[in-house]
Amino acid sequence: MSALDRGPERGGMEWDRGRKGKDYEQSDVTHLLKIRQWHGYGEMVDWLRREGDADSRLTPSEVGHLVDDLSRLHRRTTEFITDPIRLYRELRR
Repeated sequence: MSALDRGPERGGMEWDRGRKGKDYEQSDVTHLLKIRQWHGYGEMVDWLRREGDADSRLTPSEVGHLVDDLSRLHRRTTEFITDPIRLYRELRR
């Protein structure tokens, strides 16, 4: 179990960069899903933490918001959604 899996309440990592500022939109979720074939939310979060800032399509605050919301879905162990519309709706819940 990684620090991401544990979450901050269980001694894991907390990702607080970008919570203020521009939030992401459905087009950003669509862009993220098209970058590669993902196998889970944790993989997406890891990529965003390592390479998200280098992606010219995403702002640092959008990256931070995506990390927060995808981490929440990962901890909830919800089904892995690859449809951008459905994923965006789930992220916004």
